[in-house]
Amino acid sequence: MLLLLFLFTFLIAIMLYLVNNSYHYLVIENLEQAGEKYYLPVQEEEEFTIKYIHSVDLLPVYEIYSHHRGNIQLKETHFYNFGAGMGLLKDRGVYVEEGDLLKIIEINEQVEPFVLRTGEGPNQILMHRGKNYMLAEHFGNDARLLLKTTELSGIELFTKALIPGEEIKTK
Repeated sequence: MLLLLFLFTFLIAIMLYLVNNSYHYLVIENLEQAGEKYYLPVQEEEEFTIKYIHSVDLLPVYEIYSHHRGNIQLKETHFYNFGAGMGLLKDRGVYVEEGDLLKIIEINEQVEPFVLRTGEGPNQILMHRGKNYMLAEHFGNDARLLLKTTELSGIELFTKALIPGEEIKTK
């Protein structure tokens, strides 16, 4: 009887923990394939980068984002010149030159949700926690991806068989 009481108390404690805790994730949803999503854990003010090759000048562009108050915020953009289509971001951020690299810092603009279309090869790379995710490799060429953040409760993680803080791909 004492063992049953202990097990019941333990299960209640686990349920309370799951109900009272939540976790933030960057969600990359393939709009071409219903239900295909990739979840990456993010903490408040944690940064991630999308690197792509500019289609005209063929030089890398880095867009640095952060998870800010439940939304994706564009923090900075780094590129090697004003390629076609880049233009000046009037009244947005502070311009800093470092050799051939031009940085626009302190943009701090909410951009969530936003759609990104994958190109061929390693054109768009999401850089997160020291890992590089080649988006076309994960979702295919010419896929429309919706990027947003979400908060999942411990119960939601449990029902999806997710481990808190782990990346996960669903189909």
